[in-house]
Amino acid sequence: MLSGMSNGLALKALTGTTSPVHSAQEWSLPTENADGSWTPGAWVSARKGEKVQYRRNGIHVCGVDQLPYWQGHIRGKTMQVWICEISGSVSVGPHGLAARKVRLLRPWDGREEV
Repeated sequence: MLSGMSNGLALKALTGTTSPVHSAQEWSLPTENADGSWTPGAWVSARKGEKVQYRRNGIHVCGVDQLPYWQGHIRGKTMQVWICEISGSVSVGPHGLAARKVRLLRPWDGREEV
């Protein structure tokens, strides 16, 4: 099982506000509040009426161990990694998982366990 699945958290790698590899999905980024806390971005959902299936339908995220795989697909772009909340059904694959719904919570600093 991927890290993060038990607590509903995972990682999402973006280049700017879009997914770097498989999609041009625009993401609503979290905003930092004056007290240092974060307001999450909006939920992004998979296609309705279709089963969540890794690499077919779902919002794709990963755990820490899968990040090097995704970094290998990004050439000439800067990758920003976000901690995200997943909701609904999931489908696990070799390089992450697909979830029914995902929203970005805050930037990942590389130290927080996810």
